[in-house]
Amino acid sequence: MTEPVIFCRTAQLHGITSDRTMFDEFARRSTELHRLRAHDLRERGHALPGAAAAIDTVAALDGVVQSVVTGNIRAVARTKLQVFGLDTHIQFPHGGYGDDHDDRAELVRTATARTRAATGAQLALADVLLIGDTPADVAAARAAGVPVLAVATGRTTAAELADAGATTTIRDLQDAAPLHALLRFNCANDPARPGASTSYPSGRGSRAVRAHCGGRTGVEWSPVRRFGHGLAGCPVSAGAGGVEGGMDA
Repeated sequence: MTEPVIFCRTAQLHGITSDRTMFDEFARRSTELHRLRAHDLRERGHALPGAAAAIDTVAALDGVVQSVVTGNIRAVARTKLQVFGLDTHIQFPHGGYGDDHDDRAELVRTATARTRAATGAQLALADVLLIGDTPADVAAARAAGVPVLAVATGRTTAAELADAGATTTIRDLQDAAPLHALLRFNCANDPARPGASTSYPSGRGSRAVRAHCGGRTGVEWSPVRRFGHGLAGCPVSAGAGGVEGGMDA
């Protein structure tokens, strides 16, 4: 679920009929509280092993665009990544966020469309690699038609993620070889590069790092891990095992 959905359902549990105006006010206040209480996030959360290095690795590739797909509203996602120093290479305008749509697969499509518009790349779905850590992440990416690298840093085992349909699974982002292999495959098979073939692995996925080779985007993942913070809880933000922690708002 995305934050607007969680907000709406929570309001319903209390007999409140909510509308977009109410959610927008909640989102504004949630953004303020996250910024004011950034120190709480630092004290109660941490970047998971390998997250920063993985982002740096992708950023070192030519023509890479990294962004975020998450059920969080954009401003909150940005604050979370900034707190843990994971925002340096993230192009937030290219992402998909909870305030864009209620459906997670649509967030993947939104991020892909924004990347196409921003880069001018002829981006095919097979060019996108998304990274997530829950079966819901995998399901969203399957619905969007893109490959997925599933990271078992959440409550779901690697075997369960594989059963859900992940293209490849890894224990955590310290195991970077599969990520490198998938990136090399997408780049080597990019028709925009001389001599490249056009075969791609079948797959699905979810989230937000996006890499493009020779002008084509290839990787998408979310370095935000799950936070619980009152009405703005964000189970959708689990992805790539980047940040772990919690904050009440």
